[in-house]
Amino acid sequence: MKVAATVKTKPKTKTYVAPKTSRGVTVNRVAKNAAKTEKHVVSSDVKVAPKKAPKGGNTQSTEEAESQFLMKLDLQLFAGEKGTSGNNKVSIKVTEEIIREAMKDAPLRTMQNAVSLPAIQRYVDRLAKGDVAPPIRVDKGIIVEGNHRYVAGRVFGQEPAQQSWSGGISSLSMDFKKIKIDPTDWGNR
Repeated sequence: MKVAATVKTKPKTKTYVAPKTSRGVTVNRVAKNAAKTEKHVVSSDVKVAPKKAPKGGNTQSTEEAESQFLMKLDLQLFAGEKGTSGNNKVSIKVTEEIIREAMKDAPLRTMQNAVSLPAIQRYVDRLAKGDVAPPIRVDKGIIVEGNHRYVAGRVFGQEPAQQSWSGGISSLSMDFKKIKIDPTDWGNR
């Protein structure tokens, strides 16, 4: 299914056809996204401002300007579908397998024998929105506080900062590959 948008130039009108997505993206959304970055977009109709010839003789035809502008619209449409408000944020569905893979070579150890999968999912979602996790507390390579944030950071690829702390007991510490990943929500926020 196709969606048509009208591109108006001074002497003529052209029609741009964009693929309709499963999320119901409309021409108005394309124009709205374009309005954020292109000052000459005024309404739901996409208007291409005439290009002035740069000094030195390299001129660009109106058709080339339209083509470049429409390519920008395609990119904005694509970017807007990945996350909220076109921020290009990608949602990650956290599973036990993803956690195990992310933690297999983790340099830090834990004193906890389990972590909550729903709590890790919430932390990953917050990282995807752009939040920055508070520092985790670490004593000689052992996490004293912040296990869920650490796991979420490894899954997302953005580990939290570490703060030196006391309280790590090496005899109670273990590698993350030995811990249980609990499907129960512990309520960590």
